[in-house]
Amino acid sequence: MNPLDPLAERLALRAPRLHARLAAVGPMIEHAREVLAFAAHRAREVRLAQVAASLTFTTVLSLVPLLAVLLAAFTIHPMFAELRAGFEKNVLRELLPPQHASLILRYLNEFAAKAAGLTAIGLAFLVLTALAMIYTVDRVLNDIWQVRAQRPWLSRLLVYWTLLTLGPVLVAASVSATSYLLSVSPPVGGGGAARTLLVYGPLLLSGLAFAALYVIVPSRRVLWRDALVGGFAAALLGQALRDLFTAYLRTGTIGSIYGAFAVVPLFLLWVYLVWFAILFGAAIAATLPRLRSTRFADERRAGNRFLTAVALLRALVAARAGGADGGRMSLADLARAVRTDPEETERLLAELERLDYLAAVDGGQGARWLLVCDPQRRSLREVFARFALDPANTLALRDPAGLGAWVEQALAGAWLTQPLARLVDAPGAGAD
Repeated sequence: MNPLDPLAERLALRAPRLHARLAAVGPMIEHAREVLAFAAHRAREVRLAQVAASLTFTTVLSLVPLLAVLLAAFTIHPMFAELRAGFEKNVLRELLPPQHASLILRYLNEFAAKAAGLTAIGLAFLVLTALAMIYTVDRVLNDIWQVRAQRPWLSRLLVYWTLLTLGPVLVAASVSATSYLLSVSPPVGGGGAARTLLVYGPLLLSGLAFAALYVIVPSRRVLWRDALVGGFAAALLGQALRDLFTAYLRTGTIGSIYGAFAVVPLFLLWVYLVWFAILFGAAIAATLPRLRSTRFADERRAGNRFLTAVALLRALVAARAGGADGGRMSLADLARAVRTDPEETERLLAELERLDYLAAVDGGQGARWLLVCDPQRRSLREVFARFALDPANTLALRDPAGLGAWVEQALAGAWLTQPLARLVDAPGAGAD
């Protein structure tokens, strides 16, 4: 008997399972590749690098007025004096280049002190400049979440003022409490897990603060689970960038080139890195709902919006034929039916409403959608012309006998001119 025969038999028995595992690895790798490609596409779409550079410029212009208003918020009551000291010592130093924090903070305090001596009109302009900074952040975050309908101005001003006044007080109080607990933790807890938790307190606070920013500022509902993932991703990236920045400062390259002026380019570079981390976390939080839709890869495929619009019409035609709830469907139900995130679904529904296919009914946040056209008479021609091939293209108009005739022939096809009601028929029922 060949001594290798038992080994061959065991390999033969395990071969099907090994083959099945290898077959399962392939789709996983392909899915991971699609996720990475989608993430890279989203980063390019929101222009993280360019937007961070723009916010850096805006921050430099608005930082002194913003800091003056923030520090003035701590002078409302004497009890805030200690909180102001904690804010300057902990929060601001966390946001500044580590080796130059003292110098930059001294300059900023001097500028803010001079700003405090302005007249009433000057102070009004100071507050407006600080609010302009927050407005820019509001606009950028809403662009990342692709918000179309903004909040009313009064609501936005209330949010801005809350961030401008209450935010620093809460952050300073949290940091001061953390610093106090950290100072007394050795005798109380003797180190260990409690002290480890307190050491990472700033990172925890940063993640929670970023998550709150992502929930409060965008003019749409952001789930806390998405905001927390994005917030802690921003905090971790910010910490990594801080460590790399500190290592870069130790090389002395900037200082040897710029000398005493080195604090200026270092400050600009640091502000840019901070904004990049914040926007990176926002992009992640805004992307997570799309990843859960299971059709995120289709967003980059040609014809996806047209096919999704047809699927939405098909769902509403079926709801009308079924008669349940008068043919009405909520945004959440429609989004699940076409496996698309609610934001993109809402945009498609709004465009179909402008084409007079459907309408929003019931009003308010609980608005539902209803097919308002006659599915026995209306076809997909207008949908195709809106999302896939517009017959008003000048190439077709300038060549009516060539491309123009071809486009008209395409729009007159049986699959486009048949009634919407045929969308819910059996497959192939509308074929010639």
